[in-house]
Amino acid sequence: MYPPRRKCRKLLVWIGLAVVAQVMFSLFLHGEFNFAPVRRAKNTKRIDAIKSHLGLQSQDVDQMLENHKFIARAKLEHAHGRDDSIDYEETLVINEIKSTDLPRKSGRNLQNPLRVIRRNQSINLSTGIIGRSEVKGKATFDDKTATKKSNIGHEFRTENLRGSHSTELEDVFISVKTTGDYHESRVTILIDTWFQNAKNQVYFFTDREDTKINESLGGHLIITPCEAGHQRTRLCCKMQAELDFFAQNFNTKWFCHFDDDNYVNIPTLVKTLQSFNPHDDVYLGKPSLLKEMETWDRLDGNQKKKFWFATGGAGFCLSHALVTRMSPHISNGKFAESCERIKLPDDCTVGFISESLLNVSLTRSGLFHSHLENLPTIQESEFSKQISFSHGFMGGRYNRVNIEGPFDDGVDPSRFKSIHCLLYPETSWCPKSDEVDKIHDNTTDRSLQSSR
Repeated sequence: MYPPRRKCRKLLVWIGLAVVAQVMFSLFLHGEFNFAPVRRAKNTKRIDAIKSHLGLQSQDVDQMLENHKFIARAKLEHAHGRDDSIDYEETLVINEIKSTDLPRKSGRNLQNPLRVIRRNQSINLSTGIIGRSEVKGKATFDDKTATKKSNIGHEFRTENLRGSHSTELEDVFISVKTTGDYHESRVTILIDTWFQNAKNQVYFFTDREDTKINESLGGHLIITPCEAGHQRTRLCCKMQAELDFFAQNFNTKWFCHFDDDNYVNIPTLVKTLQSFNPHDDVYLGKPSLLKEMETWDRLDGNQKKKFWFATGGAGFCLSHALVTRMSPHISNGKFAESCERIKLPDDCTVGFISESLLNVSLTRSGLFHSHLENLPTIQESEFSKQISFSHGFMGGRYNRVNIEGPFDDGVDPSRFKSIHCLLYPETSWCPKSDEVDKIHDNTTDRSLQSSR
């Protein structure tokens, strides 16, 4: 017979063991065990044991964490949805996937059809362009009549490329990644500005239906099966959708990707692409890091791989020839698998496929710009020579280009309207010179009144 105090102690021990068992069982079910080297151990033998367990060779763990943390910080500053970003930061820092990095309801199931909302038609894009029928006088597509075709060897037809080496606007496909939360705050300004210069070539990829935005885009709003958020898997899901849509619907010489916080100078983009042969392997963009990205390739014995990648926040372009070579790694859900292979975001994965798997080096261009660089240093006199601009928070400050007008910060916080009016002053909604003077006078008066 135990004394009462001893009974209580024993009961507490059993309760504690039960709680620990429950937690361990829950972690086992959800796969949230993580044995990656989060930080360098003090004991050298312990480091070797961890590396041996992971199958890692001699690697500079601190260096890799530094790279990953840099990317995590940059991506998080880009995202306004802080809650969605927490899991994403964890994934990048610890180098090994946790279940929190995966949506509870998988948004990466690309067996579900991508849906394109158009004014008069609906297209199922799960495997290929499909049978056409008439419904109440409107064109529609019915996937029950589809002829299922493999992406590989079907969509990339190099012999059918228009013209020879010359590049015109119609030779370029442009995808823009966005999310439902940014339709009003970001997409609308793009529709009013640079989208008007390439209406037939630009498609927006999102996670939420929006009839109003789709009407403004002329039916170029692509509803993906991806969930909203900035986690790695969700970013990769949308890039998979972009590549699949391009493969199944376009045979242009170039595939270009931009984000919804980019202003794209279409004439300069086309002019720049004219300097390259789309039949060559071309990976064009601008890195955001000062050194190569480093990660582990889980399909190659956890070997450390180093590569450059063009940041998606500035935009990048792939030649038709390179996209064709990438096909085994990007078609039919393969891109999402490539992301899982290295546990990095979509833009990093594009660089990994190009540089590490295909040995095609990044061609750097300083004409692409993301919010991860010091945008105010770009001179206004050089704006017309740039391909892309951006805006967003970096290091606790709002980063954007400096331009005098014609709109103040309240009307044009991104400065995209002012950039557009500088490049295209004949635009109907751009103030004329006398109107600009009046706007500046009113702005000055308000500033003086506020200072008093």
